[in-house]
Amino acid sequence: MSVGSIVAAPLTAWLVVSIGWRWMFVWYAVPGVLWAVWFAVWYRNRPAEHPAVNEAERELIGQDERNGTNEPGAVPWRLLATSPAMWFLCAQQFCRAAGYIFFASWFATYLQEARGVTILGSGWLTTLPLLADVTGCMFGGVLSDAVLRWTGKPRLARQGLSATALLLCAGLIFSAWFVAHPVMAVLVISAGMFCAATANPCLGATVMSLGGPHVATVSATANMCGNLGAAAFPIAVPWLLAHAGGWNAVLGGFGALYIIAAVFWLMIRANGSLFDHSPKA
Repeated sequence: MSVGSIVAAPLTAWLVVSIGWRWMFVWYAVPGVLWAVWFAVWYRNRPAEHPAVNEAERELIGQDERNGTNEPGAVPWRLLATSPAMWFLCAQQFCRAAGYIFFASWFATYLQEARGVTILGSGWLTTLPLLADVTGCMFGGVLSDAVLRWTGKPRLARQGLSATALLLCAGLIFSAWFVAHPVMAVLVISAGMFCAATANPCLGATVMSLGGPHVATVSATANMCGNLGAAAFPIAVPWLLAHAGGWNAVLGGFGALYIIAAVFWLMIRANGSLFDHSPKA
């Protein structure tokens, strides 16, 4: 997904300059329509219904279903809704997704209006933080595993690493205020995104640990909160531009999101599955 964003950033700028924004939307819609048609033909509700599944695979799937290994049981929604760890997990995801979506929505405009970069230039510069996000994710998984091996402390390898990385991200974003050259400013912000991305594997590990037999539900709930944050911040940007100090306020809010996310990471205090403990776990 992140690689697709990297490709799309300069491609979008080139299409807008070459054929206009209306035709750019048309060309971007075509792959989506084609994919939807293919998916409607290919997808099945259950793996055993797919024609590409052979008899041996169907038998194995049938055994799992008969043994109940695919049925985790009813989701204890009350326990989930009253778990502070779940609330903090969703809150940090809301903030991190709100920060990340800045690159997919307003970052190119920020470069053009606040930094004087051309449309094509902003498209290419937008790829830098997105590339930092991809590499930071891979580095974060390696680093989190290394910290866990060195210390034997999952909380330090996940919550501690994530909070530290997000605070570094916020510091680098605020530092970009004082960098006059556009490319250097983007490099500083990209370094911040590299740090923020190291928290992504920590999120996956934490969700698997907290989710237990309901990991899909915990993951989906946290991701939905992230979607809400991603929807909210682009809407807040015009208000910040008009009433709170322009692009400096936007950049400040962008960095503040990662500080808040770091605090929520530190507040997550649950060992093992959420469903193995009381709501106060």
